Amino acid sequence: MTPAAGTQPGPARLAWVTRERLLMASVLVAVIILAAVVTSFLVDDAPPPAVAEDARGEVITITGAAAPVTEPPAVAANANGATLLVRSTPAGANIKVDGSWLPERTPARAIVPAGRAVELIVRLDNHDEYRTQVTVSPGETRTLNATLQERTGTITVESEPSQAEVSVDGVVVGRTPLTHPNVSMRRAVRVMVEKDGYEPHRATVDWGSGPEQVVKVELQAMPVAPPVAVNLPEARPAPVARVAPRPTRRVTRPEPRPTRRVREPREPREPRRPRVASRDRGSDRGAEAPARGGGGGGKLSVQSRRWGSVLINGRLVATETPLLNKPLPEGTYRVQVCFEGNRDDCSTTRRVTVYADQTAKVVF
Repeated sequence: MTPAAGTQPGPARLAWVTRERLLMASVLVAVIILAAVVTSFLVDDAPPPAVAEDARGEVITITGAAAPVTEPPAVAANANGATLLVRSTPAGANIKVDGSWLPERTPARAIVPAGRAVELIVRLDNHDEYRTQVTVSPGETRTLNATLQERTGTITVESEPSQAEVSVDGVVVGRTPLTHPNVSMRRAVRVMVEKDGYEPHRATVDWGSGPEQVVKVELQAMPVAPPVAVNLPEARPAPVARVAPRPTRRVTRPEPRPTRRVREPREPREPRRPRVASRDRGSDRGAEAPARGGGGGGKLSVQSRRWGSVLINGRLVATETPLLNKPLPEGTYRVQVCFEGNRDDCSTTRRVTVYADQTAKVVF
């Protein structure tokens, strides 16, 4: 059979759908989508609608013939506000704006009313308060640097008797009566008053009653030990060399023969003594030295112009001077003071001899 007139086979009807035509169609669709995206960005970047402000201060947005729309209150408040950046030297101070304390400390940023004077207070412990008024324009950001002056106090020291040496925190500042100004009030201050022949006096000033502090001291005299009699051994004279006497020869003369007499018996001769050096020569060389008197123990007192720990023979015996009437056996000791407890800041070592029933004193 032959196909009817006007009828084409199936493959002939789809001959125009080729791979090249499908690729071109895909590219065209992609171009159309890209054009739509670019157009949407251009429409979004259009200038904002006009904004007007009525007599009551409300912000009104006008868009064509649409009804006016009011912005949120938060946006309107920020538009009328200003920014104040507060810094202080030293940092870490509290900030008070128009009677309200801010939660942050310096350096800090605060939103303040614009166009009018704002009272600002910067406060830090042991420093003078910083107070000022500042006016910031709407939308302006202003930086304020506050320099806080440290508070200082005055210490007056009086003593009986006067002319005693005064040390503040280990530093000698003069003699009584004395007024020492410009002392930092950040912490308590240690005051020492000392005078030769008197017990040193220590006091602590904590500034609890104000910047003017008065220290009155009545020094106590040190007890004076009675003189101790020392029995010295008697001096012996220098030994004298003894020379043994030479023995003498006895010569006996014969007696004349008596006539008609009976010879009397002769006396027996003394035996000759040999020449021997006397053993007494230099016999005193081995004499024993006189024994030391006394016995028992004594006492040691250590003072220093700066307070410190006391070391005796390299061993710590007191954490703070003065060391008074320390019992010690009789002998010689190495004494050293490390100032303010610092082993790197020690005095030179002194050799002190302690005698029985006596008090040795040393001052650094």
